[in-house]
This record gives sequence, structure tokens and C-alpha cells, in this order.
Amino acid sequence: MQVNWPSKTRITKISYFIQRFNLPIKNCANPLLVSLYRGHRIAAVAIYPWLCAYGLDMPLLLQQATSSPLSAFAWSDVLVSGITVAVWIVAEGRRLAMPRLWLPLCCLVVGPSLALPLFLLLRQRHLAAAGHTDWLEHRQDQKSV
Repeated sequence: MQVNWPSKTRITKISYFIQRFNLPIKNCANPLLVSLYRGHRIAAVAIYPWLCAYGLDMPLLLQQATSSPLSAFAWSDVLVSGITVAVWIVAEGRRLAMPRLWLPLCCLVVGPSLALPLFLLLRQRHLAAAGHTDWLEHRQDQKSV
């Protein structure tokens, strides 16, 4: 079963997200927005037919995810990546005293491909609000302290 989303819906969702969280649309924000959108879209397109057919049957999901060595490898890689991203989000977010760390952590339910670009966007916004226009400038300030 394929869902035909109107092209206007995609633009509306992205623009709502940009306006809601006041994301900067300059410098590195555009590639991060594309990554954010693709991270959500690829994951949603891949899992949507399965969810329509089986619903939230977690035992079946775990059985099928570990049914072959290749799928077990792929899921374990996603799991380890998710844990790594979660640890980094918490550590970097606390170091920079960033607000709303719960948002990218909640997005880990979808996957690291959504949570990481979202965190990087929020981080870029936070650094821009603090007067740092470049991540390298922020690193140099940290070293001089």
C-alpha cells in the first residue's frame, strides 16, 4: 500500500517545523534540513507498509529483525548508533547548556537518521544565539578558557 502525499504537504510540514522552533536558514542549516527530512522520510517509507500490515506487533518485529544475520547486523548497527547519538546529545547538550534536549532524544524512536540532524540544527541555533557564527570559533573560545 503506497501513500500518495500531496507535494504541498511536505513543504507545509517543513515550514511549520522551521517556524515552530525558529531554526536558522543559513550557513549549514539547509543541508541539515535536507538530512532531517530524508532521515524521517526514508525511515517512514520503509516501515509504513509493515505497520499497515501488522500494526505494533513488537514480538513479530523483533523476530523479523533478527531472522537473518544481515538484518540482525543492520538492526544492531542502528541500535549502537542510536545509543551513541543519545550519549553525545546528552553530553554536548549539557556542555553547551542547550534547552529542549528532549526533542532529539524523542526522535531516536524514529532513528538516529532523524535525531542527529535535528540535534545539529538545534545546536547550530543555540550557538548562533550565543553569538558564535562558526563551530570552529566556539572551539577556540573553549580552548582559551
